[in-house]
Amino acid sequence: MVKNVRNTNQETDLKVPDDLDLILNKHPKARTTFDSFSRSNKKEYITWIEDAKTQTTREKRMSTTIKFLSEGRTKNWKYERK
Repeated sequence: MVKNVRNTNQETDLKVPDDLDLILNKHPKARTTFDSFSRSNKKEYITWIEDAKTQTTREKRMSTTIKFLSEGRTKNWKYERK
């Protein structure tokens, strides 16, 4: 019997969009926060940005992302326990 083995290093599956990577490089504090986040927190931001249907929405979401990351917030910071 052959057992399927999944890649346990899921970090390779997470691709940061080029435009997000570029803007993070311009904001060191936001970059540091993003890099320190868990895979799931990073994925929330990436998915939220990639799911934008228009370029205008994508740009607004990227702006909000930089703001939240600069403040050290996760995407769903409102729902976190204090």
